[in-house]
Formats: sequence, structure tokens, C-alpha cells
Amino acid sequence: MIELLVAVVLYPLNMTEESFTKHAIEFYSEKYHVPYDDAWRMAHCESRFQNVRSQFWRTEDSFGPYQLQSEFYSRNAKRRGMYENPILRTSVEANVNMAIWVASQDGWSAWRNCAIKENLLGKKYNQELVLK
Repeated sequence: MIELLVAVVLYPLNMTEESFTKHAIEFYSEKYHVPYDDAWRMAHCESRFQNVRSQFWRTEDSFGPYQLQSEFYSRNAKRRGMYENPILRTSVEANVNMAIWVASQDGWSAWRNCAIKENLLGKKYNQELVLK
């Protein structure tokens, strides 16, 4: 995750959360070979670029631009050999990094409703990327 933080040093410190989220999407889309437009549309559909908990917070614990749930984050962090604490998903960068990496490996099926709405369900990307 330090990759993006170093890159952002080149940007103004008064960057808004939405502009930081869009920059993170651009950075990780390029890193994991997922089209920026696809990743942008999914984050917009899921959260409108807000790093907030789900509107359904009483019944689920989704959080962040890609509305990642604790179990989803932990399971995929373990799959990547990363630290599995789900609190990390509340970081914009960690949320975007994990979501786009998962999309690069599995497509957008984990975000079924938005994937259908955005016509991205079943779309596959480069699955030969290194897991980390």
C-alpha cells in the first residue's frame, strides 16, 4: 500500500476524499490491468466514492468505496498472504487495492448487483498476475 502513498506525495495535500479515491482507482487499475473505467463505474455504483459504511449497516458490515465486508477482506488478504485484519478495509487505499486485485483475479462477481447494473458480470481480466 505504500506505493500509492508515495505517488500521492506529488499531489496537493488538500486532495478531497473523492479525488484521492479516483487516484487510487487509477493507480491500482493500472497495476492490476483492470480498465479504469470498469473500476470507476463499480466504485461509483457501490458507494458514490464515499469511504463510509453501507446504508444497510444494521445487517451487514460493508465499508468503503467498494463496500468491502470484514469476511471478504480477511479471506482475500489471506489468499494474498497479507495481514488479515478487516479494519484495514476502512482505508481508502486498502479498500481500492483489495477490490481491484480481486476483480483482476475473479472479475466483478463479488459485487453482483452493481456488476449486473454496469454490465460487467462475467468480465474477466488478467488472471496470471502475481498474487501480491
